[in-house]
Amino acid sequence: MHKRGGWWFIAIIIILLDLYVFQAVKALALGTTEKTRMLVYVIYWSFSVASLIFFITFPFWNSDSWPKTTRNYIMAIFIGLFLAKLLAAIFFLIDDTRRGITWII
Repeated sequence: MHKRGGWWFIAIIIILLDLYVFQAVKALALGTTEKTRMLVYVIYWSFSVASLIFFITFPFWNSDSWPKTTRNYIMAIFIGLFLAKLLAAIFFLIDDTRRGITWII
């Protein structure tokens, strides 16, 4: 996959998904103190950046020598974060579409 360059396309999708879901995180954190907001933002972006770095660098690791359980847990965490954001983004997109239609009407 890395030799063809298709992984950059997936990385861009992950970044766009992170940015879209972050808009909802920002909206949820509006009613909190500045310190709490910054903590939420730092935690969100820490997980997102770590996940993206993992996605980009994992194929270059020598993971074949790792215990199978460790590899499975690491992949499950990455896929779980991605699917959670994807599912959230689907619901946010539906709600944004509904609000857009309501605004037009």
